[in-house]
Amino acid sequence: MLFGSTHLDYKKESKSRILQVKRIIEHSKSSPIPIIIAGDFNASSGSETINLMDSEFTRTCNSCPPTIPVNNPSRAIDFIFYKHPQDKFDVKLHKVIDEKYASDHLPVYAEVMIEH
Repeated sequence: MLFGSTHLDYKKESKSRILQVKRIIEHSKSSPIPIIIAGDFNASSGSETINLMDSEFTRTCNSCPPTIPVNNPSRAIDFIFYKHPQDKFDVKLHKVIDEKYASDHLPVYAEVMIEH
């Protein structure tokens, strides 16, 4: 299992963020083992960034709950993505935790089972 964490470029119209996602996808294509990558993607569902990730990975949520701002969150930009060569992941739970102290984002939590 390969687990990665990311914090993509924060600029509004970021070409760098797209390049970062393309690099993640490029590295994942040759992986024979399951991959989970989580973090701050600085992009919402429907954006080019998330659409690219969705083209190669699966999210632990479909209608992802908002994660930012920490008080009265209105947008989801923090995600957990996974990829398995044999589609052996089963998401049991996905939630955003109401914890406002550690960050300006709410933490995302998922329970994922890997079938053998």
